[in-house]
Amino acid sequence: MKNIKTILLLLFIPILSFGQLNDKSSEILDGVSKKTKSYNTIKIDFIFKHENEKSALNSIKGNVWVKKDKYLYTFGEQKVYCDGKTIWTYLSETNEVTISDAEEGSDDMINPAFFLDDYKKKFKTRLIRESVEKGKSIQVIDLYPLKTESYHRVRLEIDKAKKQLLQFIIMEKDGNNYTYSINSFITNQAISDTYFVFDENKFKDVEVIDLR
Repeated sequence: MKNIKTILLLLFIPILSFGQLNDKSSEILDGVSKKTKSYNTIKIDFIFKHENEKSALNSIKGNVWVKKDKYLYTFGEQKVYCDGKTIWTYLSETNEVTISDAEEGSDDMINPAFFLDDYKKKFKTRLIRESVEKGKSIQVIDLYPLKTESYHRVRLEIDKAKKQLLQFIIMEKDGNNYTYSINSFITNQAISDTYFVFDENKFKDVEVIDLR
């Protein structure tokens, strides 16, 4: 659950098409989906928190840019670039980049578009409550995987007025909880396609591992 596939996938759960939902959950998620897919570009800044009974709270900042089938994901020491055809995974700690084909590499799954058709039947959902917090109307929805996963539930918190995801919590079967709180959600900013391509010239002495 700590890997980049899971992080990006769950950040963009609301833009996917869901199956087997109760009527109220379906209505809410469809509204979020329609609005989110209308944007040309999206940038999300978030804070990740990991907690369990045995360790102290661990907090890391991250962000993701998405433009159609392209994305740039930054989380801790890791950056993942994808221009829709190629994926570059860069680790600053070791100054190395791994290159793979997007359509063949396993990391293509962190692009939310990959799941648009494939993911709609993998969750049951339930509207838990609607409440007002700090003057903001919040809708809380729980997602339950239909197949066996390492987690048993994902809790989404949605801004009812804006139809945007505010926070989600991944609840693992082993007692670990992973919380992603969205600090900013910026849309339709002009950004060049080259932004999603790893430029070796900007990383001195980078080690290149080409798996293509």
